Amino acid sequence: MSDEPPIMAAESDPQLRLLGRLAEAGLEAALAIEARAKAAVQDHTIDLNGLSLAYDRVARAVRMTIALQARLIEDARTREDEAEAAAQDDLAERQEIHKIRAVGVVERVIEAERQDFDEVSRLVLKAERLLDDEDLYDDVLSRPIGELVARICRDLGLSPDWTRLAEEAWAKKEMAEGAAGSPFAEWSADRTRPPPLAGEVPERAEGAFRRTNSGDSVPLRSP
Repeated sequence: MSDEPPIMAAESDPQLRLLGRLAEAGLEAALAIEARAKAAVQDHTIDLNGLSLAYDRVARAVRMTIALQARLIEDARTREDEAEAAAQDDLAERQEIHKIRAVGVVERVIEAERQDFDEVSRLVLKAERLLDDEDLYDDVLSRPIGELVARICRDLGLSPDWTRLAEEAWAKKEMAEGAAGSPFAEWSADRTRPPPLAGEVPERAEGAFRRTNSGDSVPLRSP
């Protein structure tokens, strides 16, 4: 909930500013009536009962104005809290979807390398836990899928076939966008430059690519 005091909220909302002015005007009127009532003690020609009734009416109007002002401020804060909660929920949902996509890619890498079902399940579960560990993978949503996949595969001792992964839609998108941190950031769609492997510098990957094109058989996989 916002710690913004009422006076600050009143300055930023036209309705609250108007109510503030009405409350001030009512207070000034009440003070004027009070002053006349004090003077009426010596001047018996002034109707004290009429002044008392007028004062009560003005005071009641001021109280109602202040109550309405407080209600509007509370409603505004409630809307702000709801909007913030909705934004947090949306962020959490987008982060979870991002994690699921990254784990899905890693799962395909695991299935391509390991044949044992139990081993595949164990590694997929470990990949999920790695992504949930904020000390290891902070700010997951800001990292492209490729970077997450590369880091997880490195931590799990996997060697992704980046050439095969390059055919997937998410990888092509990261190529086109030059997504910073992605293994595909420096790899163009026409395959003029291969992506670096997990934990490998780009120069090494490019050297392997050149040797492969020269006739030597050098797979684009981690040793």
